[in-house]
Amino acid sequence: MIRSTTNERQKTHGEPDLTSSIPNEILSSIISYLPIDEAVRSSILSKRWVPLWKHASHLDFDVTRMLKSIFIQAIEEKAQNYNDLVHDVLRHHCGDLTSCRFEHFTHNLALGDVGGWIEYVKEKNKSLNSLTLECVNSILDLNNQYLKSNFQPGVFSTFYSLQMANYVLDSSILAAFKNCENLKILKLKKINLHSETMNDILKNCLGLEKFSLIQSSVFGILKIKNPSLKCLELKWLTLNGVNVYVEDLQVVVIDSLICPVKGLKIYSQNLMTFYSSYDPIVKNISARKMCLKTQEIFENCSDIIVSSSHSSFTFNIYLNIFFPILMLYCWWY
Repeated sequence: MIRSTTNERQKTHGEPDLTSSIPNEILSSIISYLPIDEAVRSSILSKRWVPLWKHASHLDFDVTRMLKSIFIQAIEEKAQNYNDLVHDVLRHHCGDLTSCRFEHFTHNLALGDVGGWIEYVKEKNKSLNSLTLECVNSILDLNNQYLKSNFQPGVFSTFYSLQMANYVLDSSILAAFKNCENLKILKLKKINLHSETMNDILKNCLGLEKFSLIQSSVFGILKIKNPSLKCLELKWLTLNGVNVYVEDLQVVVIDSLICPVKGLKIYSQNLMTFYSSYDPIVKNISARKMCLKTQEIFENCSDIIVSSSHSSFTFNIYLNIFFPILMLYCWWY
């Protein structure tokens, strides 16, 4: 079945052409929310739509979508084909990017493809301030040579926001975080690294205001002393210890944290909101038992209790008592 175009429907049924009154800038902004394969595909709608995706302010490269028709190729060939596709799209894009997301293979990381993409978009787009990097199948290859990061020194220094997922990081990543005083938001998800590497990364991000560490394994004691930090999120983590010394920290979110009872230390004189919870429906029962409970945190983290004198301080104990019971009830019935 072939759908009629807007112009054909207008001629046949007298329907108004609403899209024709929308400025190209707004249409390009709407297209920015689409994965890049769908954004490019929108150019077949009409001649007017052909150049719109090239002016999108955000590009989202999803490797699983862009190579979904390729099944039999070796991973090396897929990585090379994907690199060619990304470069082709970047060459044709002529707008001003403000954000970009690159999902990639481990081979693209080792061969320097990812670093090349970042340098290319940075050179063409001076207003680029947000970057998301996600590596596929990396956690499955902990000893794989392709996991070595291959970024230029200071490559992240110009970004306001940076998100990374599915990486195994060693000390080689530190050069990429050199001079990152402008970085305000850092979100790391499904990351494996040593605490010394994590601590050194945070030392290079002195202007950091929000730090999120999710579903990651950090070997050793995590030390957070960033003076500008306002919000800290620690979710679904296995840690040997956490030492937080941030005087102006305002929000702390802890969710399903596996850590020694006396291993969590938080010091902040201006803490306003403290949220602590754990998922009551955890497949691994032993892991659920090991998660820090709110009572344990308050009993062993005296600095939080001292901060409770702040007039705006909020304890979200409700979410740790009533909500888990409600969730268990709904799950059971």
